[in-house]
Amino acid sequence: MTTEQGTAPWGVDSESGRLREVLLCPPEHFQWFPANAVAERTLREGLTFDRAVAARQHDEMVRALNEAGVDTPFAPRDPHLQYQVYTRDPAVMTPWGVFLAQMMRPQRRGEIATSHLFYAQRGIPVWRWATAGAIEGGDVHLI
Repeated sequence: MTTEQGTAPWGVDSESGRLREVLLCPPEHFQWFPANAVAERTLREGLTFDRAVAARQHDEMVRALNEAGVDTPFAPRDPHLQYQVYTRDPAVMTPWGVFLAQMMRPQRRGEIATSHLFYAQRGIPVWRWATAGAIEGGDVHLI
């Protein structure tokens, strides 16, 4: 992300400004596991995940973002990380660099590694790490 001030080639200056770049991960390794009440109900009801439909929907989203001028880089993929499609969760961009979060669920703990690899490859500094507890990017709002 580029700040409006243009002082760095990455960053964020609001939660409502122009979206310039969004980190994505395709659903090629996605699987449901009992991570929350919705997933638990889905598994209990025996619903099946249709990877072809998810891939098609993901491609449509990428195309729409690109047509709107949004850059869409992809996270390094790991077949052991089924919920990696939720790329916002293991990291939060700040004006000072990225804050790397730690997932609460053991099945999601490895996501911090692929997030770190992505930001390191792009020269984006790590501002802070979550080390003593769990916090997820979707739980954070910039004020």
